[in-house]
Amino acid sequence: FFFVVRMDHQRHVVVLGGGVGGLSVAYYLNQQFGDAVKVTLLEAAAVTGGLCRSIPQREAWFEQGPRSFRATGGDNTLSLVYDLGLQDALMPANRTMAGSRFVYMGGKLERLGMFSAMRHVGFWNIFCEMFVPRKKICEDR
Repeated sequence: FFFVVRMDHQRHVVVLGGGVGGLSVAYYLNQQFGDAVKVTLLEAAAVTGGLCRSIPQREAWFEQGPRSFRATGGDNTLSLVYDLGLQDALMPANRTMAGSRFVYMGGKLERLGMFSAMRHVGFWNIFCEMFVPRKKICEDR
């Protein structure tokens, strides 16, 4: 969420939230307008990133929150990674890594397999959603 404040002849954009969306908005505003627009990012937490966290422990990484994207169809995200010089931090998925993914749920680690998500109620709620017809929005007259 952001709003624009007019100060003299320079615009001042205040971006609320330092999650992935807020950080992206602030970055692209700066890229597009440079010094013509002052950008201020406000974040309530001590660190930015929103729900995304990568925690290294011993020989493993623990990821919290949304932390991946698909390069196919995610050209903007991949461009941003290269613009920020983060390409060396990319970890492409492979079969070995895919076989060693876990989710911490219900107080225990569960290995993620091709069909493991189907055992959970949340999966079926999301899956069935695509069969629910869209509701029509009525306009007030």
